[in-house]
Amino acid sequence: MWTGSEGSLTGFGGLVLGYLLRMFIVCAALYVFFLNGMLGAGDIKLMAAAVGCLGFSKGLLVLFWGFLGAAAWGILLLILRRELGKRLLGLFSYIVSCIRERRLLIFPGQSKETEPLRLGVFLFLGYLASGLM
Repeated sequence: MWTGSEGSLTGFGGLVLGYLLRMFIVCAALYVFFLNGMLGAGDIKLMAAAVGCLGFSKGLLVLFWGFLGAAAWGILLLILRRELGKRLLGLFSYIVSCIRERRLLIFPGQSKETEPLRLGVFLFLGYLASGLM
């Protein structure tokens, strides 16, 4: 199915290859966040599928709006719980520890008494928001 003069793969095989390549690139780029406990494997697979299906430009726009929504919601929750200062100090301490050790350490994560932020919901909302743009 090579076109010869253009040197590109066309047809169904090209679509599948492009989808798999985009998924692989996203998984490889985000794998370090999984290893350090910052993202779950399901979140990474969902992001890879979004970028695989939508392409890089539309897929990255979905990720941008999803992460922006999750960040805004997370900050709002921290403000309402009066934990924002404590969490920012913890983040600063983590960054200093990584610099001091000269390697990326496992992120200490959230406190045990709070529910984790579900990123999949915000990725869906990011998909809706990117469709409105």
